[in-house]
Amino acid sequence: MNEHFIHPEKWCGKHVVSTKVKNPKCQYNYAINNDKNERSYMCIISEIARFNNIRYEYILLDESGPAHKKQFSVQLSFSNNETYIGYGASIKKAQQSAAKTALEETLLPRPATKQSQKDPTDYFKLLSSVAKCLQKQLISNIYCNDSSINISQNLMPFSLVITNKNNSRMYPCLSFDPRLKKYRVEIKTGSALIFHGTGCTLKEAKNNASCFVLTYLSPFLFEKSKELEQKLVGNNFNNDENSIMKKNVISVIHEYAVKMKMNVEFNLICETGEPHNRVYTYECRVTSDEDNFISKGEGNSKKAAKTEACNKMVKQLESYMEKPLFIATYFVSISKKLLPNPYKEQNKRRLLVKDRKMDPEYGHHINPISRLVQVVQMAKEPDPIFTFIDERSVFRRHEFICEVIWKNFRCEGCGPTKKLSKRAAAEALLEVIGYSKPMKQPGKSLLKNKSEDKFDCQIDSFDITKIDSEVKNKEKSENTVETGKKKKSVSFNPTIYGCGPPDEEDYPKIEIVPLKEGSSKKYKKVGKNRCRMLNYDDCYKLANLSKEYLVLSKDERKERPFEYLECLSKLYRFKINVTKFPERYDEDKKVWFYFVLINLNLENTVVCNGSGHSDSEATDNAAQNILELLKDIHRKSSDYNAEENLSVNICNEELISEQHTE
Repeated sequence: MNEHFIHPEKWCGKHVVSTKVKNPKCQYNYAINNDKNERSYMCIISEIARFNNIRYEYILLDESGPAHKKQFSVQLSFSNNETYIGYGASIKKAQQSAAKTALEETLLPRPATKQSQKDPTDYFKLLSSVAKCLQKQLISNIYCNDSSINISQNLMPFSLVITNKNNSRMYPCLSFDPRLKKYRVEIKTGSALIFHGTGCTLKEAKNNASCFVLTYLSPFLFEKSKELEQKLVGNNFNNDENSIMKKNVISVIHEYAVKMKMNVEFNLICETGEPHNRVYTYECRVTSDEDNFISKGEGNSKKAAKTEACNKMVKQLESYMEKPLFIATYFVSISKKLLPNPYKEQNKRRLLVKDRKMDPEYGHHINPISRLVQVVQMAKEPDPIFTFIDERSVFRRHEFICEVIWKNFRCEGCGPTKKLSKRAAAEALLEVIGYSKPMKQPGKSLLKNKSEDKFDCQIDSFDITKIDSEVKNKEKSENTVETGKKKKSVSFNPTIYGCGPPDEEDYPKIEIVPLKEGSSKKYKKVGKNRCRMLNYDDCYKLANLSKEYLVLSKDERKERPFEYLECLSKLYRFKINVTKFPERYDEDKKVWFYFVLINLNLENTVVCNGSGHSDSEATDNAAQNILELLKDIHRKSSDYNAEENLSVNICNEELISEQHTE
């Protein structure tokens, strides 16, 4: 067999043609299964306490750690003097930990586990819930006989009954054989209408009668549920009939699934066709314990296939949502969210006690600022006000001063950072109000700090005096044999004397004395923006060069003004700072204007601006203006001013002498 037939080339895409794709399922669980969820430890503890008729409470003992890593300890105490302690990263987790410990160690008798009494086929219970939400009284009478009953008189008008093929699944099959009719139920609502139901069992008769009542009430319940939904959303509900059509079909499926409490599942079944013309097949499932809806869609893309499957599913779900039982169930669920709960308004017994927060021994490792806020909040007083009032700097060391004011108390704290100064102020205020708790100030890393604590450690050793004495005797004998020049020992430490060899007692001692102040030059760091200082000769030469360039006409100049200015900057070592501004369009002349600012980094600041119809023209204009200023720069120098003053003084003296001679 040909090898290419067994292993087709992957680049052509034929290796995935008409094959099933093993994609993971995309599933969304909207069904609520409370029966399968495990109860929490705290819930079981409350049941045990209720069963044994004892009281219990959770007491917050302590908390520690920084704000991002808290550790709480909670004590669970029963009225029979049983106590259990739990720890956790939050108060709720600590409560759960204490409850878990109590369940493992307590000897109290436990109640029997209750079986779930929920029956989805009990329509009479659903009807009673609807009546409770509508605040109407429901009256039911039960009759047991074997005689036949004329049910046609009790049925509603044909126009009020919703005829649908799928209704047979929702309503139990009614049998009218007189030999099977044993129970008859009569249900009367707030209106004068009476509905009858019959069946072989009492439950069947109740369900039949309840179905008639719910079918009659379904139009009213549908309108009522719309009003409640509008209140729940906050009066932003869109009453337009085509509002659903404006939404994405996939999002509509999810909305319907949430209403019906069903799960949504999308599966990519297969993809067929050539690489340039793929056909995808998607399957959409909306399932629950009772019902299961399936639809399939095909398309040239995954999104198109999923959309087609959802369009088919919407039609199935809309027919399902028109059923009276679904309308009644949805009305009960949405009305429970809006009806007032009388138990919620009652003052429940406090199970979590936080009184220990006012204890000075509470929270040994809490930040003083957090501890101060806790104390203030428990006392129901206004929060303290922190203010930074001063900042001092002493030779590479900053010191901040923070002030805290609370009630009539005022305290200050200082530290190398604002955070530590605020912490010190909070500690000072806690000490004043009686909640002081000395804590070690956080400092630098342990790797940077040298350990100041000295530990005296005793290490076991053996006696080596005998070995040392033998070694010393050998060294002395070797030193007597050696002859020659001996080395001098010199110390470069300015705090000690230079000393000679140990054998030379007459060796002169040299004392190293530090240099006198002013004998050495002190060099200062030159800043980046330091100005260039020119003497009078340099200023005079710079002015002459500027005059020579300005005298020339534009045709005689070999360089542009900015290029000539750059040559002068290299010659006299000063910097040129060029700042360009955004261009502006002149609507009258219909021309763009460019603006440039040039600054020379000299002792006497030289700044000029320039403009033009282009960037280079504006730069040259600014450089031309700079050269106009540089031609008189020698007149602004300090040496020039000193010579002028000297010449003025000489002239004045000559005038005075001439006056005396006259």
